Amino acid sequence: MFLVTLEIIVDDYKHGHPILIDGAEAAPTEDVGGLPGYDEFLKSYHNKSHPEYENVRAWAEEQLYREYDKDFINKMLKGIKYKKNEW
Repeated sequence: MFLVTLEIIVDDYKHGHPILIDGAEAAPTEDVGGLPGYDEFLKSYHNKSHPEYENVRAWAEEQLYREYDKDFINKMLKGIKYKKNEW
C-alpha cells in the first residue's frame, strides 16, 4: 500500500506535469506475501550474504521492482501531461 497526497494545484504552474516533492520507500511488488513477506524480501534483497540473495534479486528484476528513487519518479512523471503549457 502507498499513499499519495495532492499538496496543491497551481493554476499557472509552468511544468505541465506533476512532480514529486517528497517521499520514502518503495511499494511492495505483487505476490511478495503482504507486509511480512515484504519485510523478509527486503532483508534478503539488501543482504549479500543471505542464502537467497541472488534468487531474490533475480525475482525482483522480473517483477520490475525498483527501490525508491525520487529523480527516476520525477523523470517518469514528465510523461504525464495534465494541461497544455503556453510558455
